Formats: sequence, C-alpha cells, structure tokens
Amino acid sequence: MDGATPKRTRVELHPAGRRCGRHHRIEGGQIESDTGIRPPFALEAFGDLDKDVRQSIARIKASPFVPHKEQVRGFVYDVKSGRLREVK
Repeated sequence: MDGATPKRTRVELHPAGRRCGRHHRIEGGQIESDTGIRPPFALEAFGDLDKDVRQSIARIKASPFVPHKEQVRGFVYDVKSGRLREVK
C-alpha cells in the first residue's frame, strides 16, 4: 500500500445459469403454477442479467444504509464455466 487510506470495494455478484431461480421467471408465475398460491411479495424476476446487476449497483449506491460506496462493482458468475464477467 502507498500509505493512503485503504479503499473499500462493494461487489454485487449474480449467478448465471439454470440454478438461478429469479432468472427468466415471470413475477410469481412459476410459484403460483407449482403451488396454486401467488406469493404476496415481489420476486423481482429478470430476463437480462447485465441490466439486473446494474440495477443492483444503482440500489447500493442510492442506499443511505450502505457506507463506503465509492467503489461498487458488479459481476455475473457463469455457473457452468466458473468464470466471472464484470458488468460495466
């Protein structure tokens, strides 16, 4: 280190692949068809991983409850290959 104050980095990580339950689901539709009951809360399903990561980063930066937001980075984790891809 160069003696400067250490930086804190926040990392948002979203998995890609079939194991992610929120990816490509319609709000509550899958749960409702499986159980017959629609959940009373938003599942925040999404179709575009990069867009969802950017939205999560924006929420972190806007939150008054998260300190040290100078560096917030987002990544997509490819479950199949084990690789990380940064979302800009």
